[in-house]
Amino acid sequence: MGSGDIAVVATERLNLRSGPGSENRVVRELPDGTVVKVLQVEDGWAQVELQDDTSVRGWSSAKFLSVTEVGSPTDAESFFTYMSSLYGPPRGQGTIAELDVHYAYYCNNGFGVALFRESSPAPVLWEDESWCVRDLQAIDIDENGTPEIVYFDSGGGTGVYVVKEIHVSWPKGQARPALGFEYRSFEMESYFNQDFEVEVEKVVTREMQYGQDCHAESYCPSWPLDAQCRPAVACEIAQEGTLQVMGDVFPPRLRSDPEWRAYVKELASEGIVLTGAEVPADLSELSLESLDAVDSGERPKLTEERKKMVEDWLN
Repeated sequence: MGSGDIAVVATERLNLRSGPGSENRVVRELPDGTVVKVLQVEDGWAQVELQDDTSVRGWSSAKFLSVTEVGSPTDAESFFTYMSSLYGPPRGQGTIAELDVHYAYYCNNGFGVALFRESSPAPVLWEDESWCVRDLQAIDIDENGTPEIVYFDSGGGTGVYVVKEIHVSWPKGQARPALGFEYRSFEMESYFNQDFEVEVEKVVTREMQYGQDCHAESYCPSWPLDAQCRPAVACEIAQEGTLQVMGDVFPPRLRSDPEWRAYVKELASEGIVLTGAEVPADLSELSLESLDAVDSGERPKLTEERKKMVEDWLN
């Protein structure tokens, strides 16, 4: 602990005294979680001032102070200032009042999303270095009255574009946020298949079906390090996929190529169907029997809202 550190009181009540030593008079009692700035340290005693009222100063036992990260935020205002100082203006920021959570998310600067809550005994800052976060919403996925935090992350490399939907659970009373469920809601891949010497484009779009059909699964993420394993709310996912040969004319030689036909049928078993002009009927009408969409057995259509969201991302 040293001058300039930000610390919080880590005991039920801490005496703030007029000088360094128990013989000095008590000027104030600081409750658990009080945020202070350390001015100097002397023989196990720290001179501090209140973070929210710098006119209040005194000395307290250093062993009952827990140092937070130097410069880290202690309230909503300092959180937004702190994030802007590190990563510049966010793509979006705001507060989820039902959860007492503040958030900021970014795109095109190597940082994803940060969540912040003013909690005791110390504020909590949770960060995820995603590719490019496009949106963040509070959605009560399991309809239990407490919303989950859902954000959409997009990006990719050469010839590949992927959109992910990520769920985070952080109800009031929970010490830290927990990463709950993640899935790819959209992916597009354009590549040259050397086996057939053709350029093909593969597009897969998935739609999460929220509501009563949701169920719990065990999900234990490997990132971020502070995320805790939790029962994840996993909803039914409907999938649409297409495979298209690039170019105006379907290559005639592919009609009788057994390797190409096996390749197309394998993708069809995953729900990815060959489309485009002049596609042989037996390859364009392959069934999607392997796709388990919902309990009814019927494959739900993607919502118009999600379709528009994907179009906006691509444009």
